[in-house]
Amino acid sequence: MARVHNMASRLLLLILWIVFWVLVGISPWIFPWIVERFFRKDESLPAINPSGDTSIEEKK
Repeated sequence: MARVHNMASRLLLLILWIVFWVLVGISPWIFPWIVERFFRKDESLPAINPSGDTSIEEKK
């Protein structure tokens, strides 16, 4: 019974290892999307623009 348990724990470790590297692989694409989607709720924040003008224009 110990061999079965050892094999199952190795399999679980392998699955976790694969999942970890998949997440590391997709993180450069996922994290900017998460930041844009959830952390920029305040639209009044000035967006970065090439002209360097940070004045907030009122929306009508």
